[in-house]
Amino acid sequence: MAGKKLSKAHVYLFSDMLMVAKQREKGGYKFHSMMTLDNAYVQAIASETPSFRMVKQTADKGPQEMTVVCTNVEVMKKWVKQIKNMIIEVNLSSRGLRQSSEANNTLVAV
Repeated sequence: MAGKKLSKAHVYLFSDMLMVAKQREKGGYKFHSMMTLDNAYVQAIASETPSFRMVKQTADKGPQEMTVVCTNVEVMKKWVKQIKNMIIEVNLSSRGLRQSSEANNTLVAV
């Protein structure tokens, strides 16, 4: 996804992917890009701008990256936390496991 830069976009987190869309001037949205959450990770970027980077490891294309700039640090922290949780769920689900809702975060086979 290198080279595709948007000045302002909407980012949507689904149960298995992150999708980016740009709002059209005449209304509605136009799809820009997406990244599935399997074999992916997210990291906060230490800079003056509150942002995070998504990286997906692929065997055929190499790593794909997406950087998202947030409005403030709190928003960025919430996004990173939620994406990490979704990545865990996706990867556990693909292995026939699920994360317990108990406080000890034990894994349960399904």
